[in-house]
Amino acid sequence: MKNFRRRLIIIATAVVFSIFCFINENPFDTTSFLSLEEKKLVSWQRIRMQITSGGTKYLKAFKDMQKNSEPLKNVKSHILIGALPMEKKLLTIGISSVQRPQGSYLLDTLHSLFFASSLYEQKYFIVVVHLGDPDSKWLDKMTSSISILFKQHIQARQLVVINTPRESYNPLKNLKKTFNDTSAYVAFRSKQNMDYAFLMNFATNHSDYFLMLEDDVKCAPEFVTQIVTTLSAWERKFWVILEFSQLGFIGKLFHMKDLPYFVRFLLLFYQERSCDYLLSHFRDLRMQQKPIRFSPSLFQHVGSYSSFDGKFNILKDKEFEDDDIGLPSNPAATIYTNLNVINNSLLMNAYSFDKNFFYSQEVKAGSHVTVILDRPATVYRVQVLTGSKVKRRNQLKEGQVELGYDSTNLIHDCDDYILLGMLENGILNKQVLSKDSGKKKEKKEILQQTVQEQINSEISNHLEVFREMQKNSPLLQCANYTLLAGALPQEKKLLTLGISSVQRPQGSYLLDTLQSLFQVSSEAELKSIVVLVHLSDPDPEWLSQTVANISDLFNLHIEARKLLVVHGLLDNSPLKNINQYSSCEELYFRQKVDYALLMNFASNLSDYFLLMDDHVQYTFYFVSAIYWALSAWKEFPWVILELSSLRFSGKVFHSRDLSHLASFFLLFPKNTSAPMLLSRFHLLLAQNVPIHLSPSMFHHMGNYSELEDTCFPVEKDKVSGEPDNPTAIVVTDMMSILNIVPLYAYVLNEEPYTTLDPEKGNHLTVILDRPQKIIRIVVLTGIEENGMYQLQKGRVLLGYDIMEHSKRCVRYFLLGPLVRGNLDQRVFYDEDSMEKLSCIRLEVSESQQWLVIRQIKVWTDPEDEES
Repeated sequence: MKNFRRRLIIIATAVVFSIFCFINENPFDTTSFLSLEEKKLVSWQRIRMQITSGGTKYLKAFKDMQKNSEPLKNVKSHILIGALPMEKKLLTIGISSVQRPQGSYLLDTLHSLFFASSLYEQKYFIVVVHLGDPDSKWLDKMTSSISILFKQHIQARQLVVINTPRESYNPLKNLKKTFNDTSAYVAFRSKQNMDYAFLMNFATNHSDYFLMLEDDVKCAPEFVTQIVTTLSAWERKFWVILEFSQLGFIGKLFHMKDLPYFVRFLLLFYQERSCDYLLSHFRDLRMQQKPIRFSPSLFQHVGSYSSFDGKFNILKDKEFEDDDIGLPSNPAATIYTNLNVINNSLLMNAYSFDKNFFYSQEVKAGSHVTVILDRPATVYRVQVLTGSKVKRRNQLKEGQVELGYDSTNLIHDCDDYILLGMLENGILNKQVLSKDSGKKKEKKEILQQTVQEQINSEISNHLEVFREMQKNSPLLQCANYTLLAGALPQEKKLLTLGISSVQRPQGSYLLDTLQSLFQVSSEAELKSIVVLVHLSDPDPEWLSQTVANISDLFNLHIEARKLLVVHGLLDNSPLKNINQYSSCEELYFRQKVDYALLMNFASNLSDYFLLMDDHVQYTFYFVSAIYWALSAWKEFPWVILELSSLRFSGKVFHSRDLSHLASFFLLFPKNTSAPMLLSRFHLLLAQNVPIHLSPSMFHHMGNYSELEDTCFPVEKDKVSGEPDNPTAIVVTDMMSILNIVPLYAYVLNEEPYTTLDPEKGNHLTVILDRPQKIIRIVVLTGIEENGMYQLQKGRVLLGYDIMEHSKRCVRYFLLGPLVRGNLDQRVFYDEDSMEKLSCIRLEVSESQQWLVIRQIKVWTDPEDEES
């Protein structure tokens, strides 16, 4: 019989509770009878052993990156008060503070911090305060107050106050607006992100862990010991960030080894997103897929926010703090275990609300108690208590709680489990992040959009002009290129078509790819593009032969400066040592370096950049199709336009974003694949869903290598077959001709809908009978034979939240503009969103005469239909 799974589980969407014991000896030995204070000492001892063994191993790996980090070369943070500790500490507590109109809470925060920690705890941490306001009077006042009130901590080297002069900052004027964000908010957010980055950069080498706080926080008593206890419990588990608060960026704990990465990540996207948003994506990219959040919170917000700052931060406090859920409400369930029951104890006692306990003896590693809910339930919090209430005896020394999902195939168990958390001192009390958190996130964004209009000028009066600093990755300073064939174009082009090619065991398709490209492109199209081939394999024999073949076959295009071939290397790069990488990690690394070098070279050749692979077949007039797509999207914000379903090929970028993307690729040298980074890049630049234009203009030729098939699992394409327009009504405010009704545009036949003199703002709206998960939408206008009576300028909007009494949607979001009278796009949804579409609206953007709407086609998600 298989070993019992390790589990103690309460569910969010499903069904089970399991408790796991990681004890290898008898739980009733002498150590299990330690008092709470003695257990704390054990945790301290374990964490000391943990950090001592780890020591400074990781410092060398990040030292070069830290020294060479170009965005930090001009940063001259200096100490205003205090001195750095003589020895390395366990914990650095970082606080960034600026002048606020309603007054500062920094002194109260520092008082709370030291008051809530014992003299013993204070030996193990250092507090670094970054004063980020350029006002010299405020700086003098704050440094004087801190010096007087916290003199003993300064003398004990427990408190350091630093400042970064204004010339180290990026300029905060003429910042680019990101989608719906106001210029004032972008400036505020950018300055705040740089403050955090400079604080973390200073703190990097002084401890093993870093805890981020803000300057208006009240700390729980013995919060350091509670953090140590958590670190001890999580010693054998992988984590990137541990969260000890529900408040934005407060109470987030990092491994110090990850801090240089996050600093560069923060500076790379400092304009585009808030720090806590970047934090969540950094955690994902470092392969921690779920937040690890502990309850109750160790830190609470005090005071009131400023008029500007508060309009955003108040959302964290009132809308997104812990729900007041009151007493527990254990739903009906059945309990199972493989533990030995003693003293006629009832298993149900572990789950019921009476004062009786469940007892067991000789608990072995892998044993479990499992709570199977009678029906799936949404659970907000799970609390597990072990040991006697008075002396905390007989606690579970080491164990974990997991959440179980999908019990359809099992009777007394679940199909899938995820870790909720580790028991600390025999206790777990933790919030369960359910899918509702996605709706809260959406609610937050809606509220932010509402208040942004009120704050356009609130901080512009006190923003300073700061000196520009270089944004390119420091590693790209090591880039060395050799021009193998061709010459740079004499004028800037519309589009650079970038191909990265490497030697492959199964043979190369590069020549076939180039042949296809030039065959399907007209002379007029070729005048607007330049083809850049990056040969990334260092083998000199392969390089020589490949260049000779390209020169023989495409000499005319080389002489016309339409094709150039380069070879790039990262000389003296700290990333060159890949001996410790797995096969997939090495593939990910090489691909990201190859693409980074390609994009770095291409960044100034044209206005747009098309990323392609070296084994692709092109469709006729693809350049013209891209031109028309770019023209249609010119008035709308976008980061990546996807023109195929291939992993890399067919993605169009603004050339101005290439340096950002190249640096982003080199920020995560292993673990994360290039496709995953591409899927995050548009999110970090505020394009919340992919923009996928259909049909695909590019197709794969040949076979992938066995390694590529292993490292890049292929997902089944859901968008196939014929459209299946779900039942709906169609309404319009345009004038119909004769007996032609709007429904003609939606019914799957050859009858079009014709209208006369549509004006700007007119619409035709499909209202679905019930919300649906739509995955593709096609809109065709004009006469098919000659293209007459197309909608010259129009767009398609997706509607949510149907109002029954008026049969209209409350909210609409852009899917995309029509390209030459047509639209064919995939439909994507925000991460964690459970919403389905209720309306599809075709809107006229410019008045014209006759209009024919030939067909609206819709594909629904087959999985949604089955459910």
